[in-house]
Amino acid sequence: KIENEWETVFPRICGSCLFLAGPCTLRLRYCGVTDEGCAALSSALRSNSSQLRELHLFGNKVGDAGVKLLSALKDDPRYKLKTLML
Repeated sequence: KIENEWETVFPRICGSCLFLAGPCTLRLRYCGVTDEGCAALSSALRSNSSQLRELHLFGNKVGDAGVKLLSALKDDPRYKLKTLML
């Protein structure tokens, strides 16, 4: 299942943003991301100091739980995520 694959993919993506000199934008449009994927992404972003500033998730199957997790991350001043597009 693609949801389970996100648990290994998101930490790698978020870790890659650590090595960038400036802000990072991640566009995952129409990739089948669900609430489970949002949970994995949120966990990955919380576990390292990512440069991720913009996250675009248009066309995915993000439900209320996923929106709540990612919105909390965006609203938390400890993290750099400023733009969340669902």
